Amino acid sequence: VLAIAALAYAFWWRPWSREHARFAQLLERRDRVEALLRTRPALETALQAADLAASREPLLLPEPTRDQAIAGMMQRLQDALNTIGGEGRRCRIDSQTPVAPGENADAQRVAVNVRMHCGNREWLQLSQVIESARPAMFVDTLNIAAPADMPMTAMGSGQGALDISMMVYGFQRQAMPATGAQ
Repeated sequence: VLAIAALAYAFWWRPWSREHARFAQLLERRDRVEALLRTRPALETALQAADLAASREPLLLPEPTRDQAIAGMMQRLQDALNTIGGEGRRCRIDSQTPVAPGENADAQRVAVNVRMHCGNREWLQLSQVIESARPAMFVDTLNIAAPADMPMTAMGSGQGALDISMMVYGFQRQAMPATGAQ
């Protein structure tokens, strides 16, 4: 009886339990998939509402090509520069260089290296304007150098201005592939 019980356990009960557990996992997976499929209309409605909100206040750069997106970013940066500062201490851009997309870089990311001179107060205002702008732009790789104070020298036009080097980037909207009804 013990030998028959051991053989039944080894050749019938263990394979049956294993298959029963696999079947229970498959049933649970099917139930999860069916639950997700039932939420599809709500998800499509939410995505349409998000697209509508994004078109009212876009977070992504609206320009269709990379070159146009870079030009648009630089125009937005120049507009921000024109609105801040005062008493002749406005910021000025010394150079701007588009960053070529790298092999591992995100295809949507558009970046420009900018070198500029700016007063401390104006820089703080500019950085706040850049980071809160719509479409969204971000500051990365920021280097700021303050000139050494030289007593007994004539005040030059760049005296007291910060030397700022930074990368400004944003993300370009990619065309979404059309989804067919399933």
